[in-house]
Amino acid sequence: MTKFFPLILVALSAGTPLAPAQEILTLDIGGDMYSLDINTGEPNFIGNPGLSPHFWSDMAIDNQGRVFASYGRYFSAFEIYELNPNTGQATFVSQTPLFGISALAFDDNNQLFALNDRTAPASGSPMDFYQIDLQTGAATLVGDTGIRNSLAMDYFDGSFWTFNQYNGLHKIDPITGIATDVNPQFRGPFGSTISLCINDAGTIYYLDGVLWMIDKDTGTCSLVNIPSQSGLWAEAVFIEGPTPPKSLWLAGQTGGNAGIKATGLTPGGSVAFVWSEGPNSPTVIPAGFPCAGTEINLAPILRLAQIVTADAQGRAALGPFFLPAGAKQNVGIQAVDLSTCETTNRVIVWF
Repeated sequence: MTKFFPLILVALSAGTPLAPAQEILTLDIGGDMYSLDINTGEPNFIGNPGLSPHFWSDMAIDNQGRVFASYGRYFSAFEIYELNPNTGQATFVSQTPLFGISALAFDDNNQLFALNDRTAPASGSPMDFYQIDLQTGAATLVGDTGIRNSLAMDYFDGSFWTFNQYNGLHKIDPITGIATDVNPQFRGPFGSTISLCINDAGTIYYLDGVLWMIDKDTGTCSLVNIPSQSGLWAEAVFIEGPTPPKSLWLAGQTGGNAGIKATGLTPGGSVAFVWSEGPNSPTVIPAGFPCAGTEINLAPILRLAQIVTADAQGRAALGPFFLPAGAKQNVGIQAVDLSTCETTNRVIVWF
């Protein structure tokens, strides 16, 4: 077991940080499309689909990179539209028979699935899991998920993943539709609207006005950032770039054992996990260390947790270690790829 304690910041390799090419596309409930920075959650307006606003409930991206969303009006069945990711413009695709679509996602076979609030427009009823024919809108019931109020969903590694507003992260069996709570001991943040997307490396991003990372194994959330502009995001999809993003998140919570995980690193390379206490602000690695001048988004007194070696897939992990209660909403964590001096996103211990 690794202890979580301060060490003197060690020398880091020289290099030049590169800007990430990835982004999160999201809609607010009125239909405005934004691109969100995956490291900060800061939104940039793209455009509006051009329909009179009622509400857009979800987005999904297929294996060709096409983006779709569901659009509903009170007491009317939901429609499916294709959205231009560069302009936000909507093109009608099909009419469904469902009145309560809250989440959409494609599986690996490019089949579209949905969560539907059974007694919509009344809210809070059981969520049913459907397969939808994209071209005709026909909906085939797979099963009752057994949960309520799930407003976001994405697919990864043979399962659908959803964040339930009362009980946190769940996995949905694509054969039965049954949802299983990943961690009944952790509920997580509760937002008025929620959005969830997963990149090809299996990293879960979650929005409820601010940007979070979720660990698939423990269901726990760590805060990435509170952006200067937030919105009522209806859903989100992850747009992949030419290389995997360098992502970091916390597994576990204060008062118990936890771990740190990161992806998108140099395969077989070394990575330094660093942390600091107090308000976070950009800090430059000082002269005298390799990577001097590299900016880290942590408080000025940087501490090294440990240096570890990434595996052949560019993944690295630290822990388990005991995370004291005093770290809650006080400790920021980030990682530096020692082969390139590129940094991951920063997360703040929040729970």
